[in-house]
Parts: sequence; structure tokens; C-alpha cells
Amino acid sequence: MTEPNAIPYWAQYAAAAAFGLSALACRPGRLKAAGPSLLLAGFLLQGWFLLGLGRSSGIFLPNTIVSLEVFLPWALAALALLHRFFSDRKDAAHTAVILIFAVALLTSLQTRVLAAQGSLVYPPGPMHPVGWVTAFFFTESVAYAAFFMACWFALGHLRRRDLPGTFHNYLILSFVLFSLSQVLGAVWSYLGWAVPFHLSSDRHYNSAAFWLFLALYLHLRFLPGWPAPRRARLVAIAFIPVLYFRYLAYFLGKLTS
Repeated sequence: MTEPNAIPYWAQYAAAAAFGLSALACRPGRLKAAGPSLLLAGFLLQGWFLLGLGRSSGIFLPNTIVSLEVFLPWALAALALLHRFFSDRKDAAHTAVILIFAVALLTSLQTRVLAAQGSLVYPPGPMHPVGWVTAFFFTESVAYAAFFMACWFALGHLRRRDLPGTFHNYLILSFVLFSLSQVLGAVWSYLGWAVPFHLSSDRHYNSAAFWLFLALYLHLRFLPGWPAPRRARLVAIAFIPVLYFRYLAYFLGKLTS
């Protein structure tokens, strides 16, 4: 379908710029004090872009917002802001803006490519009850965002040997949210297709593998042979296959279809 001109792409680009400036504020200098404000500005601008995307079909469809990859920078920024608000290590939390900027930049490029193909937004069909679809994709997307935050702080732990609890807590959050998303997905499956949730596509197998990895990690915490640095190394390495199979493979499939 052809994308309408009402989508505020400028807000997406402005959000990426704000995240980039906020990332520069991680280094000592004049921008350091402005870092949190720039992060908040990027969060709000990305939210404005997502709202425009949700209204692009003429009616507001929240599932359009949370099911696309462009939701990921917003979710990451939300987690970083909450981390800054509740954590005593605010400077360490702010370093995640580097990750957010990189993701925002990549999703901005992806958005333009898909929009040029006319495959950015598709309206929901009769098998997509909006409430359950939105709840499923929201919890799943935030779970992946929490996992990527865990990967970032795992790298930080390997560099500085501090904050061992930070990446672990994000892994727990990812596990809880992803488990909840699978329950919501099962309800959607029953309401949309009148069948129980089952493994029927590559995406479902990827989800099962991701959940099993999170469960495996949580069990490793109790094994003496897996101290924090070793677990951090495992989490950091897992970033690559999770990013590829959950996001890149799907995007490349759209390009070649």
C-alpha cells in the first residue's frame, strides 16, 4: 500500500539527532548537563513520529505503532529514562544512549526503505483483534528492548567489572515481559484463528529459542562455575543472533519479497 504524506518523518530524524547529541553528552564537556534533556526530547519526538504512524491509515491503530521496528528506539529510551529516575548510577545509565542512537539511526534508514516500497504500514485484518495484538507486540517489543539494554550493560561490566546487577536485572525484566507476551499471544491466537498457540513459523521458533535462552541464563546465575563476567560475556555474544533473527532477517525478507 502507498504511504500517505501525513507521517511526520521529520520527527523521527529529529529524534535520532537528539539521541546523537545526548550520546555526545556522555563525554565530559558542555553538553554533559544537557544529556538527560536531549534524551527526553528524543523520546518525545520518537513518540510523536509513532503517533503519526499510527494515524497514517486514517484511523488510529495502536498495533501499528508497537509492531514495527521503529518502536524499539522509543522503548529503549523509555527504559533509559526510567533507569535514570530510579537508579543511583545515573551516569552509567545514560551511556545506553549510545545504543539508542545507533538503533534510531538504523530504524530511520529502514523506515525510508520500506516506505519507498510501500510496505511500511499494513492495516489489520479480521484475525487481528486490536487490543490483544497491541498488548502482545507491546510487551514483546519492550522485552527485546530490555534484552538489548542487558547486552549493553553486560559489555560495560566486561570493560569495567562493575554493575554486575544491572545487566542481570534487565535480563529478568526481559524474561518476565517476554513470558507475558507469549500468554497474550496465545489469547490472540485463540481469538483470531480459534486454535491454540503453536509453533507454526520461523518467528515462533525464534521466540521459543529466545525464551529458552533467557530461562537458561537465569539458571546459570545459581551455578558456581558461571560468575558475573562469564555470564556477561554470554549475554553480550547473544546480542548478535537475537538482533539478526528477530529484526534483520525479517527486514531482509521484506526487501527480497
